[in-house]
Amino acid sequence: ILLMIFILLLNFYHNDKIKTAEEVAHIKSEIYKALMREFRHDLDRWSAEIDPEDITISFTGYNLVQFEQGRDVIQPKFKEIIHEFFPRYTKLLQKYNNDIKRLRIEGHTSSEWSMYDSEHEKYLKNLDLSQRRAFNVLKYSLETLSSQQELSWVKTKIGSEGLSSSKYLINSYGLEDKNRSRRTVFKVDVNFTLLADQTFLTRADNYEN
Repeated sequence: ILLMIFILLLNFYHNDKIKTAEEVAHIKSEIYKALMREFRHDLDRWSAEIDPEDITISFTGYNLVQFEQGRDVIQPKFKEIIHEFFPRYTKLLQKYNNDIKRLRIEGHTSSEWSMYDSEHEKYLKNLDLSQRRAFNVLKYSLETLSSQQELSWVKTKIGSEGLSSSKYLINSYGLEDKNRSRRTVFKVDVNFTLLADQTFLTRADNYEN
C-alpha cells in the first residue's frame, strides 16, 4: 500500500502543472520580458506600465481618461489604444498557452463618490461601476480580434472583474493617488500548483534513483 501511495505521489509530482517557486518565477520572468519587448515603446503614450511581479499591464488615469466620471462608456482615445494593444497582446500570449491559466481584465476606481455617501455606499457604488467598466473593456477587446482562431483561444482564458477602490494606489506622501487608482488592468494568471514541500521533492528524486 505504501508503495502504491508513493507511486501516486510521484505521478502527482511529475504533472507539468506542479512547479517549484523558482520555476514559477522563471515563467513569469519570461512572459514579462516578452511583454516588454513587444510594448516598451508604447507604454508612455498609452499611459501604461508593466509590473514584473504579477505580470500586469495597467492603463492608468494619470495621463489617460478612460471613462467619464461615474460612467462606464469607454472614451474614444482609450478605444484606440485597446484596438492597437489587444490583438498584439493576444497573439503574444498564445505562445505561452500551456503556462497560462487565466487572463483577467480588472476595473479599479478611486475611493471617491458623493460627499453625502458613507464609505460603505461609496465602495458598493464603485464596485458596480468598476464591474461594468471591466466588462465593457473585455467586450470591446474581443471585438478588436479579426482572427477567429485567436478569438476562440482567448475566450477560453479571459474574464473580467471589478475591484472598486479596494486596491487604490498611494503617492509618495502616503496618500491615495486618485488619478492612478482609476485604472484598467490586464493580468496573466500562471497555470501551476506550487510544490510547497521541498522535502517531498528530494525524497521523490532519491526514490527514483
